[in-house]
Amino acid sequence: MKGNIVAGIIGFIYLTLAGIAGGGEFLLVVFIYLVFALGLIWFAKDLGEYTGTVKFIQLTSKSPGFLVRIVGWMLLLLPVGIVIYWAIIGV
Repeated sequence: MKGNIVAGIIGFIYLTLAGIAGGGEFLLVVFIYLVFALGLIWFAKDLGEYTGTVKFIQLTSKSPGFLVRIVGWMLLLLPVGIVIYWAIIGV
C-alpha cells in the first residue's frame, strides 16, 4: 500500500515536471507512459493472473504479481536513471 502511494507521488512529480518543461504534447506522452507503469504497480496481482490473448501473443501461464510490480517500478524509475546517466556523462 505504501508503495502504491510512493509510486503515485513519483508519477505526480513526473507530470508536474513534464508540464513545466515540455508543455501539452510532452505532458500527454508522460501521462500515457505513467498509465502503463503505474498500472503495472497498482494492479500487479490482477495483471499477473491474466491468461489469454494479447494482440497476437498467447499468454498460457500466470505471472507472479511481484514480478509484474518489479517491472512496473523499473519502468517508473527508468527516466530517473536516464537523467542520472546523462548527468554523469555530461550531456
